[in-house]
Amino acid sequence: MSMVFITKHNFRLISKSLGEKITKSEREVYIEDLSENIDGDLLKLFNNNQIKELYYEKNIFQNFNSLLSDIDNTYNMVSNYIEESNKKNAYDIKQPSYHFSLKCPFLHSDFKNIQVPNNIQNNQLKLNEFKKWIKGYRDRDLKEINKAYKIKFNTNEDLKEINLKNSGYLQIDNNNPLEEIKEYMDNIPEEIKKIRFIPFESFYRILKGAKNKEEYQEIEKFYKIKKALYDLIFKIHQEKYGNINLSFDKSTLDSIGFRYCRGEECRNYHSTY
Repeated sequence: MSMVFITKHNFRLISKSLGEKITKSEREVYIEDLSENIDGDLLKLFNNNQIKELYYEKNIFQNFNSLLSDIDNTYNMVSNYIEESNKKNAYDIKQPSYHFSLKCPFLHSDFKNIQVPNNIQNNQLKLNEFKKWIKGYRDRDLKEINKAYKIKFNTNEDLKEINLKNSGYLQIDNNNPLEEIKEYMDNIPEEIKKIRFIPFESFYRILKGAKNKEEYQEIEKFYKIKKALYDLIFKIHQEKYGNINLSFDKSTLDSIGFRYCRGEECRNYHSTY
């Protein structure tokens, strides 16, 4: 068995691509399974898609090969997910890579992109135009891209940058972060309860619609704490199932459409396989 390494972003790409939308009864089953390691009350904070992702994350860590054996058409699952995701990403995501060396700089790089505005995502002609246009701004900063975007597409809307860390998680100032998060969740303002199931990528839109500074700060605080919990659950599973380096069998990753990294550090290792 040849073990290789993947980024946290590509690990989550796998978990997001697994399974279909879940029903209410399936949600309860998934929460019960996750409650083995996490307080079930905290899990009720997440929407169905997030519960599904957390469930598959746990099961990838537990036994990835066994999980895949129960799923049909695994080779296309990642490519299908990427194809759908590229409607939302300004710069297309390519076929994901695994790495032979822990020293490879690409293994530790963060995922950066720009979110395609909602009004463009579902219009293929506009989407094609937007993607063709933004290619010329790949190396520009967001402020410059925004300025050009507003002129080109006659809008006052700002583009949102995506910057997902491949390691670590948001910090909570407490030696027992789960207790602090639970205490906060037990006292969520009524207005926040109404938006608690909003996808992470939609909080930017919600923040823009805040009525005042206080509401903005409350929504932002909620987002940061919920995101911290989401990342903390990942870390709990990562440590419990003993896979700190996110290492998996090379042939398993080949079977779901991964390729080997072409970086110099990994090429040197690849020649020995």
